[in-house]
Amino acid sequence: MKNLIPFFTILIVFVSCKKESADEPAPPSAPVATSLSPASGQPETLITISGTNFSTIANENVVKFNGVVAAVTSASATSLIAKVPVSAGSGLVTVTTPHGTTSGISFSYIPDLYIGGIETNGTNGVGKYWKNGTSVSVTDGTKITYAYSMALSGSDVYLAGSEQNASGISVAKYWKNGVATSLSDGNRVAGVYSIVIIGNDIYAAGWESNGTNDVAKYWKNGVPNALTDGTRMAIARSIFVSGNDVYVAGEEAAPNGSSEAKYWKNGVSTTLSNNTNINASAMQIAVLNNDIHIAIYAFDGTNITYQYWKNGTFTPISGATQIDQLLVAGNDVYMAGRQSLSATYWKNGVPVLLTDGSKPAFAHSIALYGNDVYVVGNEYNGSVKIGKYWKNGVPTIFTNGSYDASPWSIIVR
Repeated sequence: MKNLIPFFTILIVFVSCKKESADEPAPPSAPVATSLSPASGQPETLITISGTNFSTIANENVVKFNGVVAAVTSASATSLIAKVPVSAGSGLVTVTTPHGTTSGISFSYIPDLYIGGIETNGTNGVGKYWKNGTSVSVTDGTKITYAYSMALSGSDVYLAGSEQNASGISVAKYWKNGVATSLSDGNRVAGVYSIVIIGNDIYAAGWESNGTNDVAKYWKNGVPNALTDGTRMAIARSIFVSGNDVYVAGEEAAPNGSSEAKYWKNGVSTTLSNNTNINASAMQIAVLNNDIHIAIYAFDGTNITYQYWKNGTFTPISGATQIDQLLVAGNDVYMAGRQSLSATYWKNGVPVLLTDGSKPAFAHSIALYGNDVYVVGNEYNGSVKIGKYWKNGVPTIFTNGSYDASPWSIIVR
């Protein structure tokens, strides 16, 4: 009998363990995604993801478009609705729950196309932007208005320029989603040429008269920062923020009355032109990896020329008769402007003509998205200036031709 007791005890334990194991529930299954509807879309489009084993608690489903997390607006075990994230790009859509991650389903991202500028109403310029071809007016057209620059932050659209007040004085302004913020008090002429948004900070560059001369300045969150002392005429034309540094490009009159191209870094000026017999201006500035890139205009009384300045080295821009924007992407430098009568952009100094020169045309702004090059400007049709943009050289008209259009900015995201 002594030999049987241990065996009996072991047998009871074995049977008991087997019974407990049989009563354990099966582990939850990993999610499975089977389809997307639609399978392509622009930012903030709602996409339905069909499948199985999703969490019924929305925030327990992590949906990613091409690796970018999307907002999930509703959830059931077999269906999720998610919003396409801005700038996600094309790629795979995945769903992750506490129990696993789905295989990816291919999604084609269609970027939003924003264009900013003015279009006249027959009397005055109307500040407006176009989103995917649909125009949104930010001014009512009752006063003279200019809108030279545009910036985006999240779903907010900013335009910057000037608008006359009841006294006929140009007021420096920016508009956020159509709501105006005045940067000058309206007692003296002022305006904005450039705006950028960095986090929660709004930077705008332009000028304001002191009653005698224009003072180059920039505003940060509405607070003015004078770059010149007002004893000579000066204008700030472009602003770029890199880390904690604020770069501004423009011009200031020399003692002999000609204008000198300059840039300011954190308020400290550097003169770029050393010939006091010409009028020069730094029109655009960009900074990447501590390299400073500037497009410079010069007029010697007879000829207009443009140069590209990088860290102290000047390079002529072949054939340029106007440069309105400079863009640096990796090792490539793009500029938008005009060569003779043709709307043109330059890549690393090589011109690409967008029109045939039979009618006056301008390229005012350039943007890149993936391998695509977008340029916006206008072309005179014999009566009015038609708003156009070119994607890889192919033109699209976005105004109806009733009035002149001057689009100054393009952003693709």
